[in-house]
Formats: sequence, C-alpha cells, structure tokens
Amino acid sequence: MNLDRPCTDILTEAWQRYAFANDAGPYLLIPQAVMQPKSESEVQAILAASKIKRIPVCFRAGGTSLSGQSVTDGWLVDIGRHWRNIEPLEGGQRVRVQPGAIGGLVNAHLKNYGRKIGPDPSSINSAMIGGMLSNNSSGMCCGVVNNAYHTLESIRFILPDGSVWDTSHSGESQRFRTEKPQLCSELLAIREAILANANLLDKIRRKYQQKNTVGYSLNAFVDYQEPLEIFSHLLIGAEGTLAFISQAVLRTLPDLPQKATTLAFFADAHSACDIIPELIDIQAYAVEFMDRASLESIRNLEGAPAELPVRLSQHEKLMGLLFEFQATDQDSLAAKLDNFRSRCEPHLKPLSPIVFTENKKEQANLWKLRKGMYPAVAAMRARGEAAILEDINFPLPRLADAIIELQAMFRKHEYANGIIFGHAKDGNLHFVISQPMASPKDTDKYARLIDDMVDLVVHRFDGALKSEHGT
Repeated sequence: MNLDRPCTDILTEAWQRYAFANDAGPYLLIPQAVMQPKSESEVQAILAASKIKRIPVCFRAGGTSLSGQSVTDGWLVDIGRHWRNIEPLEGGQRVRVQPGAIGGLVNAHLKNYGRKIGPDPSSINSAMIGGMLSNNSSGMCCGVVNNAYHTLESIRFILPDGSVWDTSHSGESQRFRTEKPQLCSELLAIREAILANANLLDKIRRKYQQKNTVGYSLNAFVDYQEPLEIFSHLLIGAEGTLAFISQAVLRTLPDLPQKATTLAFFADAHSACDIIPELIDIQAYAVEFMDRASLESIRNLEGAPAELPVRLSQHEKLMGLLFEFQATDQDSLAAKLDNFRSRCEPHLKPLSPIVFTENKKEQANLWKLRKGMYPAVAAMRARGEAAILEDINFPLPRLADAIIELQAMFRKHEYANGIIFGHAKDGNLHFVISQPMASPKDTDKYARLIDDMVDLVVHRFDGALKSEHGT
C-alpha cells in the first residue's frame, strides 16, 4: 500500500485544498489533502494509511453541514464526486442509496412511484445521503417519527480497522458478536447500565421524543438489543466519527399529491403558538414559525405577500405561521380543511382571514420564502462576519415563552440582526445571527450569548441544544 497515495484521485494543490476548506458553516480548516475514493477498497486503504501516519480523516458528502462536520485540517475524504447510485426497491417502498446521492435526486427517482424519503431538510437539493444519515437529518415535515434514524432499514459500513458490515445480510449479527467481542461487550454494558437506571432510561425516552441530535443517538441503546443493531443506529447522527457509511436502504413515505398551504399573520408569539397543538391534532403536515425579524428579511423577495409590509408597519411583535395540509385526493383534502375551519378557526386570532392556496406555483413561492430566510440574512452580513445558524428545541407548551426569551436575549447582547424561525410542530427553532470574530471583544460577546442560550435551553426550559444540525 502506498501511504502517500492510498486512493487514485487525490487533490493536493493549494487552491484545491482551499476550495474544500469551508462548508456551509462558519469554520475554516485547510485539509492536508482531498481524497476522492471510488470504491470500498480505496476507503479501506485511506483508513489504514491514516492510522499508520496518524492523520485524522473527515468524510464529506454535500458540504451543507452547519456545525463544522465536513471540514478538517487532516485528510478530507470527498464522497460527493462518486458514490451516487440510487435504486428504488419494491415499487419505491424502499430505496437503496450510496452516500453521495443528493436527497432531491433520490426523491426524483421515487416520484414516479408517488413516494419520497423521510428526511426533508431545506438543503435537500444539495445535501447528500451520507450527510443526512450522519447528521440524523429531519426537516420541515418529517418530525421525529420519519427522520433518518427511524426510516433506516439496513446499512453497510466500514469500521476504522477496514472490516465491512452489512445489516441486510443474514447472520451478520452473529458474525459481529464473534469477530468484535470487545465492542459488543461494551455496547451491551452501556445498554444494561441504562436499563438499570430508571431516571436515565426515562430521560432518554423523553429527550428522543423531541428532535435531539446532541451527541450520539443514545436511544439506540433503548430501542435495540443486538450489538450490531445498536451500533448501526449509533452511526445515524454520529457525524462520521464511528465508521464510513457506504450504502443504506431507507423506507420511504407516500408523497401526497393534494396540498393546501397558507401563510397567516398574528400580533404576537402567544396568539401564533397557542393554536399549534390543535393543528397537530388535526394532522397539519407542516407548521413553520417566523418571527418579525425573519419576516422583515423576506419582505422584498419575489412572492412575498402584498400585506406583509403593512403588517410589519402596524405590529411590533408580528409573527407568521406557514402551515400546510396534505392528502391523497381532493375529497380527503377538503375534509381536512373543513376540520380545520370547525375545530381551529374559531380559536384563531389571525390579523386577517386565513386563505389557503392549492395553486402549486403559489405554494412553491411560500416555501421559497420560508427556505430563503437564512440566505437572505447571510447575504446582508458585513464583510468579515460569519452567518451563524443555531437550532434548538423547546417543549411545545412553552414555545411562545421561549421565543420571547430568545428575543430578549438578542436585545441584551446587542444582536439587532438576529432572526428566529423554525419547525413549530416539533418545538424546533432556528436562530441566525451575523457575528464578527476579528477581536477578543467579538468572541467574548459571542461566548456570553452562547452561555445565556445554554442556560435558557437546558436549565430554564429543559430543551435540546441541537435539533438537526449536529453538534
């Protein structure tokens, strides 16, 4: 094995390494080399060489990660160049994918079957399956039930020692026990310790009913008994730290063709959030929250509602809810809308009557506005500033209070440009700030903000510090 060239395609020129020094997050690390393996044998050679040379390896798929998962000053292994196979199975009920397959293209392959994958991050047209699995991606509509962890059927992976495992093979669990006795013993010991601690067991069960990607997926120790199944589900959300995922089979969901979408405006956080539990009860497919500052960021974008500038001028605490119902046919959709009007509308306090659109172009415009908030704010940052996007989670009954506290936190630390939006159905909020890092004063200001955020999320609201973006 050639330690200097463990795979065929290696990029070492300075401009090539700098091209991969950033991802979608605010961090900059310049890799020593960028490797683009074509096969499992080349990945095995890279892992073996990295161990001998003591150089860290980082796997990168689409590079859409926001928390530094796909940058390194070691060897960067770029999976996005190859590893793009997509194979629908059983009429699209399942799909076999390689880690370089773009999520939107997977859905394009499934469209003729009326199916789609569960995870639906905003970056789905750029994000790749390897990153979506490694970050336990969820998104706007899939919630916890249909995220990467819960829609995984089988997975093929390579351990750092080069051994290859495939959970779809019969007898693989026994082979894992036989060939990896120490790893199996340690996994089972952790599971037994959790099961023996009633408080810890309850906390894990409760925490993973929310979106929660803090650390490893500890729910794997509760959900599964076999060491191989525990370990394979620990890979989901492990950010590439445990193994290289070379292939996976995912269960798919129906892509419901009939949709009704609206963007409603409310005078404050409580009037917007108080209706969310009822929207969940009547099976709203998506419920997206937007605070005043986030609505301000999109007021001039194409497709913005004509009434938005007026509402912004009239209401200091303006809030928006974008929500959507979906169904298999027109009659089912009409029944859902009737249910909304009889059960929810009497309790709503919108600033104007709620009007749904079933026009696909108008629906696409509304979702484009929602997905355009982060790019809109990022584009307005000053030279030398980083656009930082955090994602946190709060218990749904306290969501409005949490929003108000976050806005107060921005004012306290003088982040006038901070915006808040997110997946209200899951209590999952994103906030975006523009942050210079040029001086100790800048980093100290940011550190104090983060300290307050941790106290707010963990100690005051019993939430989760990371919902989808990784740690």
